[in-house]
Amino acid sequence: MPRAGPPAEDAAPAWLESPPVDRFPPDRYLTAVGIGSTVARAESDGRTELAGRVNAAVLTVLRTGRDGQTSVPPGNVAALQPEEARFRADDLPGTRALSHWLDPATQQHYVLVALDRMAAASTVEEPLQGALARHRAALAEGRRAEEAGEFVRAFKQNARALQEARRAALLQARALALAPPPERSRIAQLITEPILSPAEERLRTLARGLEMGKEQGDEQRLQPDATASEPFVVTVTHADSGRPVAGLPVRLTSPPPARLVVGRAVTDESGRAAWRAGPALPRRSLHGAVVAEVDLTTLTPGLDVPDLPAPSVTFSYVFRSPQSTAFLVTLQGGAAATEAASEVRRALTAAGFRPLGPEEAPVLEAGGSDGAEFVELARKLADSRALLVVTGTVESRITEETQTSEGALIIAQCSFSIRVLEPGQPEGRRLIAEFSGAGRASCLDDAAEAIRRARADARSRLADQLLQVLREQFPGM
Repeated sequence: MPRAGPPAEDAAPAWLESPPVDRFPPDRYLTAVGIGSTVARAESDGRTELAGRVNAAVLTVLRTGRDGQTSVPPGNVAALQPEEARFRADDLPGTRALSHWLDPATQQHYVLVALDRMAAASTVEEPLQGALARHRAALAEGRRAEEAGEFVRAFKQNARALQEARRAALLQARALALAPPPERSRIAQLITEPILSPAEERLRTLARGLEMGKEQGDEQRLQPDATASEPFVVTVTHADSGRPVAGLPVRLTSPPPARLVVGRAVTDESGRAAWRAGPALPRRSLHGAVVAEVDLTTLTPGLDVPDLPAPSVTFSYVFRSPQSTAFLVTLQGGAAATEAASEVRRALTAAGFRPLGPEEAPVLEAGGSDGAEFVELARKLADSRALLVVTGTVESRITEETQTSEGALIIAQCSFSIRVLEPGQPEGRRLIAEFSGAGRASCLDDAAEAIRRARADARSRLADQLLQVLREQFPGM
């Protein structure tokens, strides 16, 4: 903008007291007088005053538009915030400095600044028309993408349509605030139908058309600070057609309220997204969970749509180690079972598992239990320990007695049938392993010794098989 020249005389000009309405009629111009220690500061002060008056008019347009008191569609201004529609003093169009005067007594500069309302409105109207054209083009492209089943392209185009609709609504509100009264009805006719709220609702409709399902990785058993044994895998499909959605950003986060991102992925052609998360997995005591959700904000950065749905699923898992696992051994079969139970307890304790004392589960230790009691006990321990249950039968007997030249050859067998349970797991996943075996021994003329040897062999075999099973469940044991 051109600067006003130096004053021609020391007398205060008339425009200092009242605007020159003969040259700048108020129905066409806004004028203000700025004051400052320099010409530039005085001009800036005048522009600031003009911006304040125009912004008050913008606020009126938004307020009356929401109330339905103007021809502006309420849906177009309801989502706009006054802050985003405001002008800054340095970007106010159609303004220029007209006159300058320096007060010889105070050395203060005064500048008369005027805003040409018609010129300013025209300046805003051109980009308004452009935003409307881009809005309509994006809507059309979005419809074509939907018909082709291309969700990502459809969503991006509709998001662009929303951004251009917001820009057009914003520019219309600004143009109405700037324009002289005779021009306002024409500017109002540029957008006569709601475009902003329908664009937002179209995006919500598209998002609601997505479905997410868990394919793999739920209810895992993890070692502390170790990578998940299997990936977390989701599938995203169209709710109506069931077709997979490719190219969709999906993120893995901790549960609310923290929602810390621990992984990101993009769906492939089959609609699958997978993560193999490691030590960053969130945990609470022995348990943890992560939420997989469609990340539409990454798909269209800067998108701001209230109540935009995002399909999600939750994966749960348990951190397992011998040190965080209590065990309970309940075997039946008389003396052989009692001896075998003692051997199993020694082996599990040596491997790092923590024995569950009789005071914690007296009924179970004393006489076995049905599955319901195991599950209830696991629930009581859940916040501090996982529970491992070794149950089954151990029985010994004489299987053969043959007379030889040296005496009676007595053969004994001690059979075992074992089930290893983790009752804290969901039903259907509680059985870790099931195995059986037998120890055998022989002795001349001494049945008791044959039984004793068979039991010892059975105890050793049982403990070895049990530890082999648990090594598969607890890597690094």
